[in-house]
Amino acid sequence: MVSKGGDDLTRADSTEDRLLASAQELLLEGGIASVTTEAIARRARISKKTLYRLYDSKDALMAAALDAFVEANLAEWDRILDRDASAIDRIAASLAFVAEVMQRVQTRVLDQVEQVAPALWHRIEEARARRFARLKGLLEEAQAVGDVRADIDLDLWLYLLTTTVRAAVSRRTVAGSGYRLPELVQGITTIYCDGLLTPQGDSKLVDTEEGR
Repeated sequence: MVSKGGDDLTRADSTEDRLLASAQELLLEGGIASVTTEAIARRARISKKTLYRLYDSKDALMAAALDAFVEANLAEWDRILDRDASAIDRIAASLAFVAEVMQRVQTRVLDQVEQVAPALWHRIEEARARRFARLKGLLEEAQAVGDVRADIDLDLWLYLLTTTVRAAVSRRTVAGSGYRLPELVQGITTIYCDGLLTPQGDSKLVDTEEGR
């Protein structure tokens, strides 16, 4: 990507932001392989010359778009984890957020990320591990006050959740399951949240949701 300076910075950033947003929209709609630089430039309302001035290849643009998408979603997850709310509320909100992102990303995108941006894929895995470590802290807090069942091994719960999510977003799993991805996602969130809570925790969560 070229460097920018002086009075051109704001204008260039605006163009680049529009370019990245357009690339994200198109890759979420059809998957990385189906996106062309022509389509991205057309949606961003810029010339291909401008596109290639900012990014010298489609792969570089796709990697940047994916990176921006990941960073925005990690920032949102951090806001959920940091909010002034009970541990059980932040746990449930985290699961709902992960489910929402899964449905937006779709299997066709995830199937190709590792090929197009392997370094980013590795960073996603590391970032996910850090957020799940924070989620474990909330689970331990909720377990200590009786909102989460004492008989649940939290490390095992997190491992099973992670493994299930990875399996569910696989194109092969979705195709062979007979379920649509939204149905699989809803099932995961329902099972892993409802099976986690004690009656006390469930009551608190219901009260929180009704108060919103």
